[in-house]
Amino acid sequence: MHHETYQNAAAFAPYHLVICVILASCLRHITTENDEKRRLMNPKSS
Repeated sequence: MHHETYQNAAAFAPYHLVICVILASCLRHITTENDEKRRLMNPKSS
């Protein structure tokens, strides 16, 4: 029983890591886009 759950956790770990990386890259992309928009709106404040 415990061995089975351990196997499931080990199989799920890579997916969890991939999801975390994708979420992080999406957030970074959104923040950089917002920064670019802010720069375009206020060119003097750079």
